[in-house]
Amino acid sequence: IGHVGVVMKVSLHRGRGGRPTGTVTILNENTSHSNGVDTITVTDGQMYFADGSYPYFQWLYGLPG
Repeated sequence: IGHVGVVMKVSLHRGRGGRPTGTVTILNENTSHSNGVDTITVTDGQMYFADGSYPYFQWLYGLPG
């Protein structure tokens, strides 16, 4: 279950209570857009797609350089 997306751009600022708010732009394996690009909206530290799909996000991090 799941698919791969590559982060292309992160545009976040500190919202209410210092929690991140803004957008994360990704090149998405399973997008319905012809260019393959989707935007994850971040509001007070919570991430979601505008259409309500993909309620769960997992990030790969801490890879060796």
